[in-house]
Amino acid sequence: MRRGRHRGVGRGGMAAVLAALVAAGCSRSPREQARMELLSVRSWAASAQMVGERWMERAVPDRYAKRALASFVKKIESERSKASAADLPARAKAHIVAAFDSTARATDSLLRVVERGDRAAAAHITARLAARARDAHSMSERLRAK
Repeated sequence: MRRGRHRGVGRGGMAAVLAALVAAGCSRSPREQARMELLSVRSWAASAQMVGERWMERAVPDRYAKRALASFVKKIESERSKASAADLPARAKAHIVAAFDSTARATDSLLRVVERGDRAAAAHITARLAARARDAHSMSERLRAK
C-alpha cells in the first residue's frame, strides 16, 4: 500500500466531505453534526492505535487488547449506523460512513493480528489507524473553521 493512501476514504475523499457540505449550503447544524461524526472517527481510530501500540510494547496483556479491540469494533459499527441515519448531505454522509467503515476494518484487522501474536503486522495497522485519526481531525478542524 502506498504511503498516504488508505483503504476507504483517502485525503481527497475527506476533502470531498467539506466540499459537499459547503456546496450544499449546509446550515451550521449539519456541518456541526458532520464535525462531531469526524471527531468520533478520530477518537475510535486513536483509541485502537493506542491499544495496538501498548500491546506491541508488551505494556498491556493480550487478553486486554483483544477485549478492547473487539469492543471498539462493535462500537464503531454502531456509530457508523448512526452516521448512516444522520440528516447530512448524501456525499458528506457517504464519506463519513466510509471513514467509519475503514476504521472498523483496520480495528478488526488489528484484533486479528493480536490474536495471532503478530506484532510486526500490528505496526502497519497502527500506522493506518494513526493516519485515519489525523485525516478525521484535519477534516473536522476545516469544518470548524468555516
